[in-house]
Amino acid sequence: MRNHHVMCKLGNMRKLAEFTVYPRKPDDMFLMIQSDTRICRFDLSGNGLLSAARQGGAYGIHLSPQLGATVVQVPADVVAACIDAAPKSGEKLATGLYAA
Repeated sequence: MRNHHVMCKLGNMRKLAEFTVYPRKPDDMFLMIQSDTRICRFDLSGNGLLSAARQGGAYGIHLSPQLGATVVQVPADVVAACIDAAPKSGEKLATGLYAA
């Protein structure tokens, strides 16, 4: 099993955080990453939304500007690392769990 995580600091974050990369299909135009307190969705050119920090965890709904999400520019090296780390279809993620 590969490591499906990237370490990065985005937007107004003060320190590095470990983000889990969501699975994606080769033709998907967006990537999504999630840490313990934030979630970020961005396109292949790095334009995206980053949730505000949430101690109970950040989820897809928190990507709304009304809930504190901000526009961010994800660096190209982070985009490339996320594409590389994203689980591929059929890849084993855990015992009995495979990417769709």
